[in-house]
Amino acid sequence: MSEQATTIRRVTLIVLSVLAFFVSILEPLTPISISENTYRSNKSFFEGIPDAPLDLGSQKQFCEAFSDSNVQMSVAFKVFIKTLSKRNTNIFQTDDLNTGFRIEISAEGKLNAFIQSPDGNGPEKVLSVLANDVIKTKTLQRINITIGSNVVTVQINDGVVVAQEGNFQPTCSHVLIGGGYDSTRTTIGEVQAVVRIQTSKPVLTFGLPIQTRSIGRIAFTLLLVVLAWEFRKKLFVSNEKGIAQ
Repeated sequence: MSEQATTIRRVTLIVLSVLAFFVSILEPLTPISISENTYRSNKSFFEGIPDAPLDLGSQKQFCEAFSDSNVQMSVAFKVFIKTLSKRNTNIFQTDDLNTGFRIEISAEGKLNAFIQSPDGNGPEKVLSVLANDVIKTKTLQRINITIGSNVVTVQINDGVVVAQEGNFQPTCSHVLIGGGYDSTRTTIGEVQAVVRIQTSKPVLTFGLPIQTRSIGRIAFTLLLVVLAWEFRKKLFVSNEKGIAQ
């Protein structure tokens, strides 16, 4: 091989090594997209006719935050409940019975969020988080729920934030606002839910995907090995001269 070809090969290896080094140290950026939607339960205009839940059907995005670490969901509820009347009331549910994620108010006004999980006890297999305060009837109440990284938090008005960690696996094939899995759980009153979904997808600067940094590190290591092999004769000659001196 000619001296010129050898020089070109070595220069190419050096340039590739430098490029791989800079790719390997690029810092990732985190672009964030946010969607926000407002939903209201269907309030009856006539006395004696029960309010109906808002049926959204299958809405898979309500479950994404449970399984994707890049997604966080928060739901800000405003509820005005006329009566609890010795019954459980659901203001939100993503699927029938215990297969989804539901927010339930007991007859005593205690608010509990139930989420399907294989870690749950009993045949229901659900985990729950009980809010620190109680829901009052005939008074506008604010409930805040956040979901992300296997953590669910619940807060009533400006009270204490209560959290529950777990391996949550709810389904979202029947989403209801202001209702539950049977007619006895429909909210008597008004429910408004503002759903905010935040999605963050880390990428490297210059628009490169996050995996590129790991690939750059591997390539840089391999190129250093190749460069050491390419210049081995000069390295050995330099070492021999140093020993001889």
